[in-house]
Amino acid sequence: MYGEELLEEHSVAKVFTENVKRWIILLGAWFNNFTLKMKKIVDNLSHVNRRTYKLNKRMAV
Repeated sequence: MYGEELLEEHSVAKVFTENVKRWIILLGAWFNNFTLKMKKIVDNLSHVNRRTYKLNKRMAV
């Protein structure tokens, strides 16, 4: 009886840790994707800023 209960608790803990691992992996993947997207956006913005800066410089001269 006691052995069965222990086994049940162990399987619940195992499932729980597996789910936690899965969530950590998913969050990690999402975060990587998010940071890559942010980097692209920032790169694009800085590119646009450089272009407008060059244009403004040309206009001033």
